[in-house]
Amino acid sequence: MPSNWKLQSNDGDSFGVEPAGGPFWVQIKVNEPVKFAVTSATTVAEKSKLTVNCANPLTLKFTTTMKINAKGDVIYYFKRSDTVTTAPTTITLAGPETETKKYSWNIDAPITAGDYWVAMYIEEPNHQLFNKAKVTITCAP
Repeated sequence: MPSNWKLQSNDGDSFGVEPAGGPFWVQIKVNEPVKFAVTSATTVAEKSKLTVNCANPLTLKFTTTMKINAKGDVIYYFKRSDTVTTAPTTITLAGPETETKKYSWNIDAPITAGDYWVAMYIEEPNHQLFNKAKVTITCAP
């Protein structure tokens, strides 16, 4: 069963439902503050497939584009398929905005053929590992 409510003015006069006054509708909209977050962080490899002389060292290059929805500090680091992680880095962003970060992975010789990946981990505010950008290396004589 619906309820009828009456509102009262500062003077104590009731209004809102007959006979004290005509009915009316009120729409209450509550805006929650935007929760600061990295909404995406997409890492791509400069080249996804490489055929190399595996007796020589190699540098793999990656670019990550992150998007944030509000002003705040982001703490991030890179994770690699060989279990290495970089030291955390803190950046302050004015947001909402897009920020690009580059990462180079120097691999000493001899190189093992196979798949190598890099991903950005957002420690703050998300606590989230984003996509893994993969490079497939094939050895050629």
